[in-house]
Amino acid sequence: MYVAAIFVIGLIIGAVAYSLARPSIIKEDNQTTTSDSQDLSVTATTTDQQLNQQKRVGTDINKKLTYQQAIEMFEGHRIQFDNCFTLQTSMTFKGGTQIMLDNRSPDPQEIRLDGVVHRLWGYEFKILTLRRYSGLHTIKIDCQVNDIMAYNVAQILVQP
Repeated sequence: MYVAAIFVIGLIIGAVAYSLARPSIIKEDNQTTTSDSQDLSVTATTTDQQLNQQKRVGTDINKKLTYQQAIEMFEGHRIQFDNCFTLQTSMTFKGGTQIMLDNRSPDPQEIRLDGVVHRLWGYEFKILTLRRYSGLHTIKIDCQVNDIMAYNVAQILVQP
């Protein structure tokens, strides 16, 4: 009986510790990060994941996008990741083009474009603007989910 009580108390303490250590799902709108020395500049990030729905809302500089609006707007410019697997392994865009990174998994993923880390929580998406180059440039995309790193899962050829 005491063993069962200790086990239940341990589960409760573990659940509370997990919920306190887990990052908040809701992020502030209009977070903008720009990096001159990196290969990409983040022009917008996403926000909310509602608990019982897989509805996503993103922030696109001056207006809010629902997930449905974002996938319509970025048709042909969207890279979907599901546990570091993507069907779009090779794409070509001009520098300055906005693309959408779309996490289709409930698990958080770290997407690295030429080493620049973009963290996507479960069912989150981000809108990025590709940097302009004077010549052709190939962006290599790596992905990490949990402790598993997948290298060169996709490439983007950026044209001047």
